[in-house]
Amino acid sequence: MAIEGSANMIGYGLAAIGPGVGIGLIFAAYINGVARQPEAQGRLQTIAILGFALGGEFLVLHMAIQYAPVGILAWLLFLAIAFLEILIQFLQAYVFVLLNAMYIAGAIADEH
Repeated sequence: MAIEGSANMIGYGLAAIGPGVGIGLIFAAYINGVARQPEAQGRLQTIAILGFALGGEFLVLHMAIQYAPVGILAWLLFLAIAFLEILIQFLQAYVFVLLNAMYIAGAIADEH
């Protein structure tokens, strides 16, 4: 039995839970790693940002392949939107990691 119409989008909505949970686990591991070993923050920060940016893009790329546009203009528009989305994800991850690092640095400061 084939699913037609917009009912198949329910499956894509449910599939978006996976990257959301994965991104949450990435930052939970980052916070845990920096709390245990603060000098490894630089290395862990890079991995966390890359994991955040790539985690959400797999679902978008799968949808682009599943519903392949027929024209070159549609592909160019998709690539432009995907690039902007990746840029926004990098900025979000950078701000999130920076704020967590400032919080952890304040928590382990000598005044406490």
